[in-house]
Amino acid sequence: CITSLKSLNPDTSITFTVSPIRHWKDGPIENTLSKSHLIAAVHNAVNSVQSASPSSMDEEKGKIEVDYFPSYEIIMDELRDYRFYEEDMLHPTKVACDYVFHRLLESHFDLEEEETDKKRQHFRGIRKKVENINKALKHKPFRPDSDEYRAFLKKQLEEMEKLEMMHQWIDYRLEKEEVLKRLSGEGGNEK
Repeated sequence: CITSLKSLNPDTSITFTVSPIRHWKDGPIENTLSKSHLIAAVHNAVNSVQSASPSSMDEEKGKIEVDYFPSYEIIMDELRDYRFYEEDMLHPTKVACDYVFHRLLESHFDLEEEETDKKRQHFRGIRKKVENINKALKHKPFRPDSDEYRAFLKKQLEEMEKLEMMHQWIDYRLEKEEVLKRLSGEGGNEK
């Protein structure tokens, strides 16, 4: 997988992380076990790529840059207080997400403070656009066959395509398929 990404974009660098969202469906013990297995697997993958000898990689493409960003550990160890969780006690609050995001920018961008603020604002803008599209796609229309709803869906398609063109790492393929199904009346519109 990592080599495939590198073949698509030789300048790519990959950052793994583990979601700090708690998954209680299977219970707290299973959540902890799942997270620990995932963290171990990610570290093994990162270590194996980082320690691979240059001879085992394509000389033209160079060494693959991979690392791990500890978003899970930041929430669990640094922000280990329930005030950093939403009321459901599973999802981090916006304050916690902003803190983790700030730490990500600090660790991955060597910028002056002013540039860091600009970069942070830029990514927040992208995140806001993505959140707006995601929220719009969850919308349950009162009249799914109305012209207004069709116009609404077409606007979402345009927004997804704009984001994909501006940021090649954003992929709305599945979401666009769903919107096209809705436009053709094939489902996804039920109340």
